[in-house]
This record gives sequence, C-alpha cells and structure tokens, in this order.
Amino acid sequence: MSIRARIFVDHATGTITDNPLAAGATTINSAEFADLPAVGTMGYIYLTLDPGGANERVEVTAHTASATSVTVNRTASVEHAVGVTWVASVYADDLPQSVDYPAPNFGSKLIFSHEFNGEYSTDPADVSAAWLNQNTATFVRQGGLGVLVHPGATPATFTVRGIEWTPASFPSSWELRAKFHITKLIDGNYILTGLGLRESASNKCMLVGWNYSSGRKLGYRATTNLTTETTPTGATAAITGAMYDPAYLIIRKVGADDYDFLWSPNGVSWYEFASAVAVDTHMTPDRIFMGGDNRAASDIHLACEWIRMWDLT
Repeated sequence: MSIRARIFVDHATGTITDNPLAAGATTINSAEFADLPAVGTMGYIYLTLDPGGANERVEVTAHTASATSVTVNRTASVEHAVGVTWVASVYADDLPQSVDYPAPNFGSKLIFSHEFNGEYSTDPADVSAAWLNQNTATFVRQGGLGVLVHPGATPATFTVRGIEWTPASFPSSWELRAKFHITKLIDGNYILTGLGLRESASNKCMLVGWNYSSGRKLGYRATTNLTTETTPTGATAAITGAMYDPAYLIIRKVGADDYDFLWSPNGVSWYEFASAVAVDTHMTPDRIFMGGDNRAASDIHLACEWIRMWDLT
C-alpha cells in the first residue's frame, strides 16, 4: 500500500504516442498529459491504459506541470500499441464500500470483483468466467446465487469442480475473499468445498475451505492435477462445530511461499486456521475459483455470493 497521497483527477483522457509502449516501460508519452497536475515525491495519480481492453491501471509517480510524459509504476507486463487511450477517473473501489466486503487495508486496490445475481447466477454465462473440470457436476440457480451441485456418484479420487476466473494480475502480495452460503451439508463423504487457486499450465490447484470427511472442519489440500490427490499440505483446522450461513473465506498471500487461510462467520471477526503455507513451492497460481471436490458419492450445494481480490503491495 502506498504511503503517498492520492491525487484525484477525474475525466481526463488522451492517447499514448509511444510506438509501441513496451511491456514494463516506466515512461509514457501523450500530448494530453500536459493537462495533468504536477506529481511530486509525495503524491501519485492512477491512470487506466486501454480501458475496456487490457485495462491496465498504472500509478503515475512523477510528472512536471505541462509536460507530455509521466513516470509510472506498473504491476502488469503488457505492451500497448500507439494511439491506445488512457483515462484518469474515479474508480469503483474509490467509492464507499459495503460493510460486507470492505477493503482489507485502507487504500488497497481492488483488482478483481465478481458478484452473483439472479440474472446471471448460472455462470459462466458471465463471459469472464469458465467451467473448471465440471465433469457431471451442474451449476444451478438457487436464491439468486450461484450454486455448485456435486453429482451423486464420482470416482474415488480428488476431483475439483467449479467456476474460475483469470484476474488481470497476481501482485507479490494480495488477498482473495469470498462470501458463501452452504445450503446442503453431508458429513463423512471426504468433501472439501470453498475457495481455490490453480496454475493453468500444469493444472495444479490448491483448495481451501470446509472439510466434511470427519466432522465439519476447515482445511486445505493441494493436487498435482485436478483428478489425483497428493498428501495434504497441512492438517485440518482446529475450528470445528456448527457451520455458519453465511460464512466467509480468505486466501492471503503475504509474501513468497507465505500464504494465510482465514474464515469468518460474519465478515468482521476473522480466525486464521493455517499460516505460512508454501503454495509457491507447489505451483504459481494464475486462476482463482470457487467450487469443491469429493472422493465419494455426495450432493453438496455451495453458493457463492461474491468473490473479490485486492492488491496489498
């Protein structure tokens, strides 16, 4: 999180003159930058490059009044063609947020957001989502939410099913948070249901959530692929007992090979059930998903109301 002061510039726009703007370039040129205010060492301005396309948000860290170039910080490695539009405006995450999903830190940048609703709860009709190895599982509308329904019979292997998204970037430090409604529970069927990460190149994944194998607990599991179980990367949590509806989960990357897993019954009081988990040793995630696995016959319903991701750097 930046300790400098945000300078708000609304409805300023222009086109870049770099031909092209190279991935990772930290100087950007545009005639319209002359209209931006000066930015010194204690301030910054957010710009979006190619809005509606790549949607790369950059942080202007230096600009001289009337100059036609800016110095920026960039978290994405994207090349932009000459003439691509830039815009400086108020973002959705600048507006007051619901108590239901406040930013983890003041000023944290929202980098991914999806909310299920009655019209589009049969995702992935939503173009930003995709099925994740659904096999014979179905995804149905229930109460205006997206609900994952596991089939009644499955192979006796760890099989992940769900809906996944591809965030624009995975910063060095981030937080992924989701609100769930668990509408049907069965004990004793070796089920893990909740929030997950996947490396698309290798198909490895990490699933974090509620474990129903021997009572209702919180746990996590890693896989070498989406159908073969490996030794769990950690023990199930000590938190047991009644489930809550709604309930919340957090996957938080603090640093390299340093992931924390938390849950909450209300979105306010959070309880850590695993810390310093070495996910990066296992995989490099580039996808997020909601869903679950089952190694025996089951019919578990998991509804996800919303899922969001913040940049904590």
